[in-house]
Amino acid sequence: MPKLKPTPEQELITEIKVALVRNGWTQKHLAKLCGMDPGNLSRAIKNPSRQKYETLCTIARKLGMNTLPII
Repeated sequence: MPKLKPTPEQELITEIKVALVRNGWTQKHLAKLCGMDPGNLSRAIKNPSRQKYETLCTIARKLGMNTLPII
């Protein structure tokens, strides 16, 4: 059975996790920067398929990542 290609949301979550480590930030710190509840941010990272891509892009921008909209 061939591997399924990750969704754009899944790819962005992977990049967000790498950026968190690179910046030395915790999810709590990122949640504070995004103005989000830490629990909501944690759920967004754990289950990207239930999140809006725009929300993930907002989180990524707070990490200094460049994001492009899905076309």
